[in-house]
Parts: sequence; C-alpha cells; structure tokens
Amino acid sequence: MNNGPNTPIRIGVIGCGAIAELYHLPALAAHAQTNSSIVLADLNKTRLAAMKQKFKAREAVTDYHELLGKVDGVIVATPPQLHYSATKWFLEKGIHVLCEKPLTESIEEARELVETAEKSGAKLAVNQTRRFFPTYQKIRELIGSGMLGKIQSIVYHDGVEFDWPAASPHHFKPGAKGAWSDTGVHLLDTVCYWLDAKPVLVRSQNDSFGGPEAMATVNLEHEGCQIEIKVSRLGRLSNGFLIVGSLASIKAEAEDWDEFTVDFHNGKKQRFKCASNRLTYCDFSKPTIENFVQVIAGKADPFVSGRSTLATIELLENAWSSARRYSMNWNDHLKDSVWPTLNTESIVNRPMRVLVTGAAGFVGARVVEAMSISGFALPVAAIRQWSRASQLACRPVEIVICDILKPEQIESAMSGVDAIVHCAYSNDFDSIVQGTRNLLEAAVRHQVQRFVYLSSAETYGSKMQGIVTETVEARPKQGSYGDWKLSAERVCMEYHARGLKPTILRPSLIYGPFSTSWSVDVSNRLQSGKWGLFDDLGDGIANLVYVDDLVQAIFLSLVNDQAVGETFNVNGPDRPSWNQYFQMMNDALCLPPLQRIPASRSKLRTRVMESVRSVTSIVKSKFEDRLMEIYLRGGWASRMMKRLKGELDSTPSSQELNELFSRKTSYDDQKIRERLGYVPRFNIAEGISRTVNWLSLHELVRQSANPSATANALPPVESAQTEWMATQ
Repeated sequence: MNNGPNTPIRIGVIGCGAIAELYHLPALAAHAQTNSSIVLADLNKTRLAAMKQKFKAREAVTDYHELLGKVDGVIVATPPQLHYSATKWFLEKGIHVLCEKPLTESIEEARELVETAEKSGAKLAVNQTRRFFPTYQKIRELIGSGMLGKIQSIVYHDGVEFDWPAASPHHFKPGAKGAWSDTGVHLLDTVCYWLDAKPVLVRSQNDSFGGPEAMATVNLEHEGCQIEIKVSRLGRLSNGFLIVGSLASIKAEAEDWDEFTVDFHNGKKQRFKCASNRLTYCDFSKPTIENFVQVIAGKADPFVSGRSTLATIELLENAWSSARRYSMNWNDHLKDSVWPTLNTESIVNRPMRVLVTGAAGFVGARVVEAMSISGFALPVAAIRQWSRASQLACRPVEIVICDILKPEQIESAMSGVDAIVHCAYSNDFDSIVQGTRNLLEAAVRHQVQRFVYLSSAETYGSKMQGIVTETVEARPKQGSYGDWKLSAERVCMEYHARGLKPTILRPSLIYGPFSTSWSVDVSNRLQSGKWGLFDDLGDGIANLVYVDDLVQAIFLSLVNDQAVGETFNVNGPDRPSWNQYFQMMNDALCLPPLQRIPASRSKLRTRVMESVRSVTSIVKSKFEDRLMEIYLRGGWASRMMKRLKGELDSTPSSQELNELFSRKTSYDDQKIRERLGYVPRFNIAEGISRTVNWLSLHELVRQSANPSATANALPPVESAQTEWMATQ
C-alpha cells in the first residue's frame, strides 16, 4: 500500500478487554498513523461504547465480520480460546493480524494459522512482549556468541497475585488454561528465543484439580542444559532468572529490561546497559504497534512471527496435557477425614448447596476447598471480582460474583442455596454490619436452612485476661473491628427471632496455608534475621487454631441442631506462648537460633520505628506514585527504600509488643467440644509442618528443613536454584 509517514493506517481491535484498554489502545491512540482510524469490535455493547469514547475510535461494531473493507490490519485481543477463529478469518481475507499471546493453545491450530498466512500473503505477528525487552535481546546475542560458554542451566520463575482487571470470567472457565497460558507462555517463549531452539519436555506439574491451574512448574532439557520454569497466579515467586554457562552466568529480575551484569567464573564482571530504567511494561506496546504499522505498510516483517512461536505453542500444549499434580500434603487428610453427616430433613438425598462468602479470602477459600475435596457439600464460592478467582478456579466449583453490599448480586447468588457460611472479611463498619444484614435478609426470603457467621475472638476486646468463655461479657473498644463484629453478631440474633437458624463462631488467631498474618508474615519476619524472642513481652498466650480445625467447626455448625442460635469459641489444641510459636516456626524453617531480646531494647526499637512509620505514612500519602516509580526503577534510592521497608516489617508494632504478644488470655472452647463434638486435630507442631511445606512450594522459604517440601520446586540442577533463591 502507498504509505508515507503521515498516511493513516486503519487498525481494528477485536476484543475490548483489559489487554486492549491498558496495552494496545493507548499505543494506537498515541501513534500518528493510527490515532484517527481505530475501529473496535466486541460482543459487549457497554464495554464497546466505553472504549470507543475513551480512545475516540472511528467506529465500533459487535460483529468483527463487519470490519471487512474497513481495516488494513487487526489486533486479535480476545480470550485465547477465540484466537484461532478470528485470526483465521482475517488471514483468509488477506488482512494482516497481530495476535495476542498465545497465538493459540493448540499446536495443530497454530500450524494451520501459519500456513493460512503464508498461503494468503497476509502477515501474522504475535505479541510476545518480552522479546522486545532490550536486555532479553542482548542476552540472546551473548548466548549465541558463546560469551557465557556452554549453557548448563536456566532457572526462570515468575509469579504475582493475579490482579488483572479482567472484564470477563474467561480466565477461570472450565477448560481454560491458567497461569501456564497467561504467564508461562512468556517464559517458555523467552527460553526458546534465547536458545534459538525447542527444548525437550522432561516433567510438568501444576495444582489443577480440573480447573485452570494457578501454579505450574516444568522441567526441560536442551543439549545438556537443564531448564526449570515456574509460574504462579497466587503470589510473588523468586521472580527472576539465572542462566549458568561454563564460563559465566547472568542473574536478573524478570523485568530488568534496562540492564544486567555478566558474572564470569574467573571473578570478572561486565555490565550491559541496554535501555532507560524509566521504561514501564506498557511502554513496550509502542514498538509492538510500530512494528505492526511497518508490516502493514510492507516495510518490515513481523518482529515476532507466528512461525517463530510454534515451538512455544507445542511445548505449552504438551506441558499442560501431561502435567501431574504437585504433592500437597496439607490437603491429604481432607478426602479421608470423617466429616459430620448431613441430618437436615429438607435436603436429604441430595448434596447441600452452601454459599460461601469471602471465598477468595484465606478462610473462605479453604472452606470451599474442603467441601470440594471431601464431598461434604456443594460450595457456591462468592467473590467480589473475577481477578480474585485464581485459587478457587483450580477446582470444579461454582463461582459467583457477589458483593454483600449489593443486594441484587446477593439475590442472584442465592439461587438454590440451602445454607450460608459468611466468611467475607472487611475492616469497615458497612461491610461487616450492613453486609451481614443484607445476607440475612436474603436468607430469610429464600428460606435458607442454616447461617454460619464467622466472627472473631476480638469481640471480647484486647484487655481480657485469663480464661475467656462465651459467658464473659464482650467489651471491645468502641469503633474497633471487634466492636463491629459484635454488632454483626447481634444482627444475626435478630434474624434468629424471625426463624433463621444462625450459628456464631468466634475463632482465635487462624494460621495455616495461605494465612498472611500468622504464617507468611511470621515466616518473613523470622527469615529477616532481625526477629527474636521478646523476653517476658513474648510470653503471652498464642491462641492459634489451624485453619482446617476451624473448617471442622464450620461443618459441625451446618449439620448439628445444637448449634442453632449459639455462639462458640473455636481454638486449637495447644496454648503455646508467642515466644514458643516463634521458636517452633523458626526451627521448622531451619533458620539460625533466635536470640533473646531484652524488653528495654525491644521497646526502644519499636518506639523508633513507630515514629518512622508515621513519617513514611505522611510522605507516602503525598507522593505515592512518585515513590512507587523510584521503588520499582532500581538503583541506590530503591535499595534504601527496600531496606527501610525491611526494617519496618521486621519490627513489632507497639500494639503487638505491648498487648498481643504479652496478653495472658486463653479462649476456652469447651462449649463447642461438648455440644457439637469438636475435636481439634492439628497441634502446633503438625500445623507448622504443613504450613512450612506450603510456604516452600510458594517460594516463601529461602531454605527448608524438610527436603520433601522443596522437592517440587527444585530443578534437575539443584545447586543453581538453591544459590539463586537464597539471595532473593
């Protein structure tokens, strides 16, 4: 086509989801040759209208077939399952295509698309963004030149808690591929790109129980080079790569696109500065679009051609189809445990459908998992947004969108529900009290059989001492979390008078896999090397209950008539001191012995850090965006910020030191033991052991005392990964 520097290029965008809004459309709107000729296609009319207005698109249609004759090229940004049909249709019409990654999830379909493009003369490009990273291009060059010597191993891990603003549930539908398809394809493609070869698949593992995996690991081999790739949607992993050659190695973070250093085995180093450290991920949409514009104009070939991704697609498909499930011993007991039996007359001979609110949270997700694995009930997992569905979607469970402050969403979620387990966590009055009232009102309207409300031992207040039973008057601080929880309990009892059958559970501190406060944070503090035993300030009672013991209490409350209208404390079988808990967790993590910290020194450090917290909070509130830019950019300022954050995180707050860790309070759970037959089965040692195994799989432990805990994570060349992870 006739194309000068100012000739408009007509590009259509098929699919107006998050990737189009955040990546492709801003680049098209900023490009001189495309900004006045954008055309959109999406089935969602509301979304289509919003994107048309935001990016001043020339036209918007609900059927992409209508774009024929109106575009010179298209960007296919639909869910991966739809890439094949849309891409093939345009290629057959001779229209150039830039397809989002992965090109397809089937090697047969991918080959057909490549052949179709070559037959029609249309160009097929794929958005494998990381090939545009200047550092990745340089690393490919260095490997090819032999500077690193013979490549012996590559370890590449990348994970993040999935927070993509998904406009639809396609990421989590049955049959969809999970972390492997959205992040794993990047890592696979990078390794193939660096080596200019297709490695051989050795082993594939993931955490899928029939749904899209949230975490996956593959081991590959190429001419003696041992390769491990690991991805996660559940949280940050080591997030970087280590390439080891016979002469030198490269270690960098996954998104170090500006510079890296080659460490030669003779002790020398060579730094490569490749780009500005001010670049962001979305900045790479600009060269992607520029290349596609030049492809359409006939002035360039695709930087990432469809044919060049075939090795990646074949490995992707093979790894997904041959995957075996991780060994996850913290789940083993769920299927074999003797759970309480259902005795509610109105739902005999069919599974009980239980709506679980807060199902994306720590406790709610575990309740759903336990119901699904054990077969105790059919869970209906209620979450507020699709971006929080990663953990749940691994299993064949029903997931619904349900914000408890939106009665219309509650109404939709209540269809066919027999019981409700209300686990939704919040720290504001409206969500805790009004949200609970909204659920109760819907429960009465739909004649729900049971309602279990997960309250908290915080309702008793922080000043309690001694043994606390359910008969003790609750005295939480006014306006506190415990105060709002107590108000919600009273609302539950109001509806008991209207015929509902509520049960209120007041668990103590809940720990176990996926627990942030009492598992992940404690582990991080211990691994910082700055935590210790706090003399008499740490001799208070740690009322800890393993999450699956709480699940047992919830199940008992759903089926036992003696639970109706009652309030129960729920605690674990042990009452260690906080110092004992820290020591036991430290031992399980195989860390150096903890030092005793005198009370005067602990208090001084806490006072100093409280002042620092106050100052940093003020600064952050005024300059948050700028500070985050500096933090992510790297350099000495970033290192200082990370060091300060580490100091703050590893210092107990005044509330922890002066109240929680020294509080001599024991929440008695004799009532639920006698009335419902509750018997906690996980002592502290067993709970910690299972928790550390989970922490290890999720790379939240640098080194583990239990070899089986890290067996799933270690590549064939253990020394390479062990060295790398120990420095992260």
